[in-house]
Amino acid sequence: NLSNITIPDSVTEIGAAASLTEIDHWVFYDCNSLKSLTISKSMMAIHYRAFQHCNGLESIIIPGNITVIGEFAFGNCSNLTEVTISEGVTDIEQFSFADCTGLTDVTVPNSVSHIGVRAFLGCTGLTGVTIPASVIDIEDEVFLNCPQVKIYGWENFMAHIYAEENNIPFVSLGTVESVKISGCQITVSPQSYQYDGTAKTPVVTVKHGKRTLTAGKDYDIAYYKNINAGTAKATVTGQRIYTGTVTKNFTITVNI
Repeated sequence: NLSNITIPDSVTEIGAAASLTEIDHWVFYDCNSLKSLTISKSMMAIHYRAFQHCNGLESIIIPGNITVIGEFAFGNCSNLTEVTISEGVTDIEQFSFADCTGLTDVTVPNSVSHIGVRAFLGCTGLTGVTIPASVIDIEDEVFLNCPQVKIYGWENFMAHIYAEENNIPFVSLGTVESVKISGCQITVSPQSYQYDGTAKTPVVTVKHGKRTLTAGKDYDIAYYKNINAGTAKATVTGQRIYTGTVTKNFTITVNI
């Protein structure tokens, strides 16, 4: 008959295998009478299925000291109608709010950079999700079986791109500055070839945070001086939300 929980600041561990300041896996699973939840400022993560199937849960405030909302953390909380995700949360993992059919509106804070696979799967009542420009990685089928959902976000940023690619209605909140491609992690592999008279085109990988960018959509690649022995170049030019160019060198050598 558990109906209300307040986790005070003095608590440092919940669950037999919990790490300090974390709510462990399965801890409140299937607590159907739980209606409200207050999480203290000492907690830093909510793990796998921690509150799954808490069908009585109606509202939650996730404070900014929680950085990760784990897989299925609030999955199948069918009566959950109000979720406040505070500034400080960085990662909404896969299936975090799957089948929360009572949810109607969610605002993702500016601190979040990643939304995992099917994070809001089956949220059939969801009509609006606001996604900030800070989100650079939205994985597959995040809003699968959310027939009413609209995405609110900034033009040409990931929310906009994701909405277009997945045929989800998009409502613009305006424009913001683009992202410099030089701020991304760019690697070229291999970095060395033996000369054989053919053009060399090493694989270029570009990552923005956890997201691997897509050639031809997020950036273009051009190769220079990539046939003869010497220093060759691969130039990456940003597209869409990415601007600027970065040149990476690789070598072509001749055996003597």
